[in-house]
Amino acid sequence: MNKFTFISILSLSLIIESNIASTININGIAIKVNGIPITKFDIEHSAKELKISRDNAVKIQINKALEQSEIEKFELKAESDEIENMLNYIMKNFNISSKSDLYAMAQRDGISRDEFLKNIEFQILQPQLYRKIAMQKTVQPSEDELQDEYKKNKQSYLVGEKYQFKLYYAKDPNELIKFKENPLKKNKNIYTESLKVSIQDLNPEQISILNSLKVGEFSNIIKFDNKIGIVQLEAMTNLHYQKFEDIREKISESLIMARQKEALERYFQKLKAEATIEYLR
Repeated sequence: MNKFTFISILSLSLIIESNIASTININGIAIKVNGIPITKFDIEHSAKELKISRDNAVKIQINKALEQSEIEKFELKAESDEIENMLNYIMKNFNISSKSDLYAMAQRDGISRDEFLKNIEFQILQPQLYRKIAMQKTVQPSEDELQDEYKKNKQSYLVGEKYQFKLYYAKDPNELIKFKENPLKKNKNIYTESLKVSIQDLNPEQISILNSLKVGEFSNIIKFDNKIGIVQLEAMTNLHYQKFEDIREKISESLIMARQKEALERYFQKLKAEATIEYLR
C-alpha cells in the first residue's frame, strides 16, 4: 500500500474531520455548540487538511456541530448496509485489505473504532439531513413561475444541431489544473481531440456543458466521454431555442435546487443565531 497517512486517506474519501473529543481531556475543548464539544484537534486538523485559516476551520466545525445536533433532533440513523458500503468504498479505493486493517490504521492515529464509525455515520447522514430540511422548507414553483423563468433566461436554452469543440485531457488531473490556468502554454502531458458531434449523439449533461459555453470559452474540469478533461467550444450550427414543453422539468429542477440551497442557508443561519456557542479558548 502507498504511504498515505490514515488521516490523508480519510480526507480523500470525504471523511476529513475526525472528532476524537472522547480521547482528549477537558482542557483540549476549544468551543461548545449547544453542549457539543469542538476540540483544538478538530480545528487544527480541519485547517491542515483543507488548507484553510483557523477562523474558517472554526466555522466548519461549528457548522458540523449544528448539523450533528439536527441529526440527533430528527433521530436520523444510518442503516448497517450504508455503513458497510462506505467501508467497502474506502477499502477498495485505497487498497486496504480488510476492516481489521482499517480499524488498526485508525487506532494508530489515535482514532478509536467507535469514533471512526461515528464519523462514517455522520458522512452518510449529512446529505440525508440536507434533503429532509430542503423538502420541508422548499415551495414548489408554480406554472407561471416556470414560464417566467423560461422567458427571463431564454438565451440559455439556445442549442445547436451540431457542435464543434476540442477536448483536452491528461492522465494526471494536476496537469489539467495547470492547463486551465494557462491554456496557451505548451504542455506535452495534455492530449487533444477535435470533435464534431450532432446533438443526437450527446447526452443531456454534455449538451448542458456545451450550451453553457461561449465560442472560444473553456469549461471547468469535467468528465466527458469517460475522460476527465476540459472542453473548448469552437462552433455551434443551426441554432434554435428549445421549446418550453421540452424543458419544463429541467427548469423546474433548476428552480427547486436554487430554492433548496437558499432554504438550507437560511435554516442554518437561523440555527446558528439561536445556538449557545461557548468559546473556551
